Amino acid sequence: MNALEQILPPIIKIIIAIGIIFPFIWWATVSVKNYLNRVINPLVATLLSRIVYYFALLLGGIFILQLMGIQTSALIATMGIVGIGLSLAAQTSLSNIISGIFIVMENNIKIGDQIIFDEMKGTVDSVNLFSVYLHTDDNKFLRIPNEALLKRPFINLTYFPEKRETKNNH
Repeated sequence: MNALEQILPPIIKIIIAIGIIFPFIWWATVSVKNYLNRVINPLVATLLSRIVYYFALLLGGIFILQLMGIQTSALIATMGIVGIGLSLAAQTSLSNIISGIFIVMENNIKIGDQIIFDEMKGTVDSVNLFSVYLHTDDNKFLRIPNEALLKRPFINLTYFPEKRETKNNH
């Protein structure tokens, strides 16, 4: 036993760890989000900062469980297996989320843009992590999954600020 283990009872070590870990997690999350907001799209920055938050929370929880004397190796292995199972079950959702991140990062579709996708034309109402919502010219709602939008070509009619007319020389 080292000197710290002899002086501090386990509950005090856990309280000190919680007092250090949770403020650190808050600071890391806020710092990552503030930095990313300056360099990338705020939607992606928010998503990535939430990933950092949950990952740090998981690591902090594992550390506290170890301080309590609980063996975490089996827990970590179980979480890995569960993670693989969940990722396989949620493959389409994860694909749409990842595609949504790419769409937001590319910044080639914005709210208010008029796009044509699979011969359907509409105005972009929102760009979300799972899909893009359009309001069609004939007053219909159209939801396009992000994966489909990323895999197939679309036309953004309002991407460039000015339209150019071409003349036919027949």
